[in-house]
Amino acid sequence: GEEIACAAVFPFIGMSPNSTLAAGQAELAADGAIRTDAAMRTTAKGLFAVGVVRAGAAFRAAGSADDGAAAAQAAHSYLLDGAWPGAAE
Repeated sequence: GEEIACAAVFPFIGMSPNSTLAAGQAELAADGAIRTDAAMRTTAKGLFAVGVVRAGAAFRAAGSADDGAAAAQAAHSYLLDGAWPGAAE
């Protein structure tokens, strides 16, 4: 292989979301990413998806942190009232 002199390396490992745990539970996009609403709720009641595993992810750490904050707020609300948009009551 070719050697390249550099001061640092930032490895970016993969572009495919590892969503196997959600397969069959929540709706997935064509690329395998988990579909969510703006509050990171999936189509599976009680299941949230954040970061690069969700459809529409920014593939940036700050974006994933923002996803996590949105999911935490939505999870708190869900635990308080049990409401899940789109779920059959």
